Amino acid sequence: MAQAMDSDAENDIKAEATLIELIDNNKKILNTRINRDTIAKFVKMLKENKNEKFVNLLRALCVCDGEAVVKNQTEMSLLIVKNEELRNHLIHQHFRNNYGTMIEIRLKEYEVNHTEFWSTIPMFQSTSYEMDNGENFNYFLSMIYLLSDLCLERNYVAINYLKPIYTYDLCFRIISDDSLPLELRTAFVKLLNTLWIDKNPYQPLNIPRFLISWDDINLSNCSEIASAELDHAHETRFDGLKEYLKNYYTELAKEGCTKIYEVEKNKFTSELLETTHKIVEFGLFKTVEQLRELTKPLLVLLNGMKDSKTSADFEQFRKNVKDPVKKVFKRRFTSKDTMTAEFELRNSERYAEGEDTSIVMNCKNQICALMKVIMDIDDDLCMRKFLYEFKKDVEQQRDKEELSELK
Repeated sequence: MAQAMDSDAENDIKAEATLIELIDNNKKILNTRINRDTIAKFVKMLKENKNEKFVNLLRALCVCDGEAVVKNQTEMSLLIVKNEELRNHLIHQHFRNNYGTMIEIRLKEYEVNHTEFWSTIPMFQSTSYEMDNGENFNYFLSMIYLLSDLCLERNYVAINYLKPIYTYDLCFRIISDDSLPLELRTAFVKLLNTLWIDKNPYQPLNIPRFLISWDDINLSNCSEIASAELDHAHETRFDGLKEYLKNYYTELAKEGCTKIYEVEKNKFTSELLETTHKIVEFGLFKTVEQLRELTKPLLVLLNGMKDSKTSADFEQFRKNVKDPVKKVFKRRFTSKDTMTAEFELRNSERYAEGEDTSIVMNCKNQICALMKVIMDIDDDLCMRKFLYEFKKDVEQQRDKEELSELK
């Protein structure tokens, strides 16, 4: 740890990278060898030097294979989030609207003579790269990821303290602002998911339901898709986000393929898909039409036959396809020779394993998982409709028999 703390850009011996490699996703070490004193030492290092490398060390301590290491996560939340002194020192907490159009952040790092320094986020990024080689902006970015990790799996020690700071409106405005850096928007999607969506009162739907009481088979329960039982405020909170997701996927689908070379945008898409999965799973899409509007562009993105490895590939694809969305859903019958030639001309690099292609493949896996949930919702609706018609027939037959007996 001393080597990790003492190294800098000039004498970097990769001590923190080696340490992260040793502990990252190593459940045995994280559960047995990391205790409160160890976490406190890492937090102390961060307090003395607010650098992204120490934030990344802390992230490696509290999450393993995408799941929270609860004891480490809790200890870290108590030290960083609940402790007011450390929270004020380590976390950017002050945001405001600049005439209702742009979000500004207060930057203590650049204040002179205790004069408040407010900056838009793009200006913060440019100022940081000009004055400290991006160190402060990268620290802010990595801290957002750490905060989202601390909220993971409904850790209310962190959630309850962070909600007043990183409000839902703040997170959504940053996510939906195309002028902001994609890497920051991606971090805020992750924070939105763990801080505002994956928490009470939202719960996964129990679908398809295999046991339904006779009294529950009625017109209102059997003519609509299953939805969460929430009050109006919680039910409508994500309406703007749902509309944004639909429009975002629709715009991507208009391109007709995924641009593998746009790594940051694909990371952003991956986090949005994770958020979409949660919203659908929690029953917050209320109608079949809403799910249909969501599904069609996602099926376009799922088709990888035309994915472009480079910008030149994409430009060639655009010349050959006038309407990409219709092209995906239109079956083309070609000779075997023509198909073979077409595939041979395709850039084989898109099949190569790498960071950029792995992100795209992960997106497609997420779409498949999301489609499974949507299919379960549809199966549940079809079964309830069937049971309603069956119940009507039974009751009509019973009424006829009772009428016959009376006669």
